Amino acid sequence: MLSFLLPLAARIIHDAVKKIPNNEALGELLIKICLEILEKAVASTKTTVDDQLLASVRSALENREPEPAPETESEPAE
Repeated sequence: MLSFLLPLAARIIHDAVKKIPNNEALGELLIKICLEILEKAVASTKTTVDDQLLASVRSALENREPEPAPETESEPAE
């Protein structure tokens, strides 16, 4: 039954994610949720590679720099 439901759930999630609007606060929440899912997946495996991957992803997200604000054209000073 799981082999039937898992692909169905994955498709529903994929379709729902496509419809999510681009929003910075929502993006941060999605990153947090993805990390929680990744942590759960890593906890269910017995390989150190998964642990290293999770540590790398977490480190990369913690050390990321905010996107620069778009430049606005200003009139030259006289």
